Amino acid sequence: IHDTAMIMRLLNYEVELAKATELYLDKYYQTEKVSDVLKKYNAHKMTDIPIEVTLTKAARDSRGCLELFNKTYPLVDHNYYHTKMLSESMMIRMSRRGIAFDHELNLNIHNELRSEADNYKNYCLNNYHFNPLSPQQVIKAFNDINISVPFTHGKPDTSDEALQKITDPNGRLHDYSRNILAARKFNKLDSTYSSKLIPWSRVYTHFHLDATTGRSTSSDPINIQNIPTGRRPGDIVPTVLRCSKHNNSFYLNDECKDCKSMRSIYLGDSGKLTCIDLSQIELRVFAWLAQDFDLMAVLNDPTKDLHTYTQQLSGVQSRVQAKNCNFGGLFTGFSFASAGTVAKGANTTIENVIKVFMFWRNTFPNSVKYCDYLKSTAQQSYTVNTLYGRTLNIANSHGGMSTKHIDNCAINWPVQGSAFEVFERIMIAISSIVDKSNFGWQVHDELVLDGYYILTNEQKDMLNHLSPLYTPFKIEHLDRWR
Repeated sequence: IHDTAMIMRLLNYEVELAKATELYLDKYYQTEKVSDVLKKYNAHKMTDIPIEVTLTKAARDSRGCLELFNKTYPLVDHNYYHTKMLSESMMIRMSRRGIAFDHELNLNIHNELRSEADNYKNYCLNNYHFNPLSPQQVIKAFNDINISVPFTHGKPDTSDEALQKITDPNGRLHDYSRNILAARKFNKLDSTYSSKLIPWSRVYTHFHLDATTGRSTSSDPINIQNIPTGRRPGDIVPTVLRCSKHNNSFYLNDECKDCKSMRSIYLGDSGKLTCIDLSQIELRVFAWLAQDFDLMAVLNDPTKDLHTYTQQLSGVQSRVQAKNCNFGGLFTGFSFASAGTVAKGANTTIENVIKVFMFWRNTFPNSVKYCDYLKSTAQQSYTVNTLYGRTLNIANSHGGMSTKHIDNCAINWPVQGSAFEVFERIMIAISSIVDKSNFGWQVHDELVLDGYYILTNEQKDMLNHLSPLYTPFKIEHLDRWR
């Protein structure tokens, strides 16, 4: 069974069937959108229209889809396409399999998050007389104290980013903003990742390979790839998940096996999980694409850690800040104009970010030159290429075509797309070692297997050298995800 939509994506063609048949086929093969058919019969769903109309549409859709396949299949790279099909079939299998989870722990997390969200909400209602979860009431509350929220595209903007710009006379984050942001964070964490699970016996997610960069996405009903890890600035780790030793720590301690995060809800049916996590794959991909041998040397040296190395030589306070500065700098091309944005995301000063940028410019000049090259070529062609030769069209994104957006895509897309190309080939290779029925879920550069698996040195070596670049990985055996 072939996937015409996959072929169309690889060719950067229109994927929506009615539009595609109109653009690329003769009138005989054209079909209608479901919305247009429903409108024609003044219906809300397909079962409300005559069965012969439904059958006719199905036949036309099938005919148009087959003709699109016949026309486009000869144009696509067959090896690349069939690799994607293998990857997609594994994603579908994992989507349908579902994931076991700890109902009692999830309920405890839900109760804590709900209580915290309600506390912040009630504080605003009782002291300032507005609901922090209502954008209209937020706008009015600020107007009542003669503060206008920022405007974006001519409209009041109450996004988190906009509210973080509103300060008090002392230059600190305004008390309204602080409480609104806290109420939102606890409410979103509960409604998105905790309360939604309460009525279920298993957790399901739908994996897709339709991201613009070609990497996988997860959605409906749970986006398992976006569950906070407890490692990033601003992540919430509910107290019920913290161990006694690190109870006062806001972040998960990687060295402590008793520290948990929101991910710890998820379990293996067998009672054990084997997590295979590619080590710094995006940095390794970037170094290979840039052919920066100095950066490769640091990444491939087991005695060195790039983020600790950056911290020591740039003066940034912590490894976490250095890591955020490294990635923030990389995906903005180490542009000094972006230093303020990177500083905010890394929770450090602009001066420290500039030190990191200068460190990269002095230590890894080829990487900085490669970023400049990517931005320059993307501004002319609006396209970028991945490690395995896929062309990504920036015009297909939803971020507009501003210079800043094109620059961001120019660096981000080939790195993300190439990293997933490497990952999916490793995942396919692992399926020859571990039965696919025991593939639990996948998150960017991590594959979670249900069961306890040990790879031989020969198998590890094969996976390490499956792609043109060296791809080491970490294997963890866990009772629950983290």
